[in-house]
Amino acid sequence: MRLGRLFGIPIRLSPLLLPVAAVAVWMGEGLMLIVMTASVALHELMHLLAARCVRVRVIELELMPFGGAARIDALWMVRPGQALAVALAGPACNLLLYLGASALLLNGWIEARLAAEIMRANLMVFLFNLIPALPLDGGRILCCLLSLRLSPGRAARLGVFLGWALGCALLAGAVMTALHGRFNITLAMSGGYILLSQRRERAQADGAAIRSLLERAHDLNAERVLPMAHLAASFDAPVRDIVARLRPRRIYRVAVYGGDMELIGFVGERRIVRALIDGDTRPIGALIEADDKGMAGLRPAPRQRA
Repeated sequence: MRLGRLFGIPIRLSPLLLPVAAVAVWMGEGLMLIVMTASVALHELMHLLAARCVRVRVIELELMPFGGAARIDALWMVRPGQALAVALAGPACNLLLYLGASALLLNGWIEARLAAEIMRANLMVFLFNLIPALPLDGGRILCCLLSLRLSPGRAARLGVFLGWALGCALLAGAVMTALHGRFNITLAMSGGYILLSQRRERAQADGAAIRSLLERAHDLNAERVLPMAHLAASFDAPVRDIVARLRPRRIYRVAVYGGDMELIGFVGERRIVRALIDGDTRPIGALIEADDKGMAGLRPAPRQRA
């Protein structure tokens, strides 16, 4: 359901929000629902502001009964520092709201019940979002830190695995509460949403390296200079294994070795991109010949004997 726009960014309401709101009011949790919705909205607003500050494009913002999601364009292609700043902004907002409500309560400037609801809601959102599993902020933070050592695709796949584990755990918790006579709808919907999100997260992660390759020329033209990196691979290494190790904002050249560690040749990024687009399933060693034709002019001419 489209609600409107904020800073030019579309805001959507999950269709689950209205039935969950009705259940919350029926259970006497109307105040908690209002406070939670406001806390989540401010949480996501801080994500948007942080994204604008670090020049990351946000596609849309979706508000759900138990949280929200700021969908960032090409998340796995931005610099780890940019993604980390955007991910940390939301939990930081909830922590500040929790501390602010505590200070207002201590000074007697707010009713105890309202302060307690604000503190409870923001503490729940803060702790839940810091769980290191995608698509939560904690999962983004973990992937950003891992991408300093691993490729974005490999870091994201670990985050997706943890997301599957978290979603299953939440659904198991909902079943346990139902067996004890009180069904927890928040656990059930949170677990279901997290599990449903994993396909999209995995698709984004798998496409990140390919999109990074396709846009590397744009990065080089824009910045004029990018770091150069080398990889060593055996002749029969699959191209997909090479792509999984590529990191954004670097130019790669793959050195291909034979079984006796003899250097056979080199494969550049352009040849890898062409193989991916054509659906070429040959190993990396089979791409050397075509790549070397483009590199022939760069090799030094053999010395002539006197």
